[in-house]
Amino acid sequence: MKKIFKTLLFACTVALVSVSCDSDENSHSYNGPFQTYYDQANYSISAMDTDNNTTNLVVVATTASATDRQISLSVDPASTAVLGDDFTMASTVTIPANSYTGTVAVTSNFTANTLAGVQAIINITDDSAAQFKNSAVVNIQHRSCDPVDAPAFTGLYAIEQVAGSNGFGDSFNDAQVELFDNGTDSRVFQVGYLIGAPLVLELNFDCSFVTIEPTEAPVTCGGAITLSNAPAGSEGTYMPADDSEFYFTYTETIPEGCTVAQSAVITYKFTKI
Repeated sequence: MKKIFKTLLFACTVALVSVSCDSDENSHSYNGPFQTYYDQANYSISAMDTDNNTTNLVVVATTASATDRQISLSVDPASTAVLGDDFTMASTVTIPANSYTGTVAVTSNFTANTLAGVQAIINITDDSAAQFKNSAVVNIQHRSCDPVDAPAFTGLYAIEQVAGSNGFGDSFNDAQVELFDNGTDSRVFQVGYLIGAPLVLELNFDCSFVTIEPTEAPVTCGGAITLSNAPAGSEGTYMPADDSEFYFTYTETIPEGCTVAQSAVITYKFTKI
């Protein structure tokens, strides 16, 4: 009899534990404090010409409130975008009553900074900020596609290699070059390359990017050295309304006959004289 009773007691205990576990697995309730965080860490705004563009940052609450909640936001000092100049946004976001999310609009402006590309870092500074995902980075990039006509970006420019290396020193020997009009959006110049061999390059000014017409260098060493466009996202840039300076970035591919085969991404700064 005792054995039967123990067996029944064990079975009941197992049944109770099973019910309890099932109940826990199916429960989605949260009994912690009210906390807020972003639904994602990165956002982006891309706009053409002077058009403004907007993205909505989503702030999530861990629990729904019976009343509207105003959540404080601020711009991190590490941001390269300037509030009021490069972008606009409210200083708070509202999470409506009985809701788990609220949105705040970030709108970009067409400025010299946004043409170059900037970041706005938006922090949740409210007391409810969670210890995770409490900052969001908004990448802002505008492009101008207005035609680039002469005399803009023509004349004498001082040139300086500011990034990248092919292992032989500066690719261009000259300290200055002269840019000539080659039609809308196109300019050409001649420069001494490596050992001073004359190299003619054609640059295209298009939608804030400076690109190159792929060219073989007048220097060989077991194969042709080629100059071609930089990888997407690392192109040189220019300001459409300001031809005082621009950046030209290209890929230089060197064959094994010169040295160990390599592909270098090189940037030159052009400053008008």
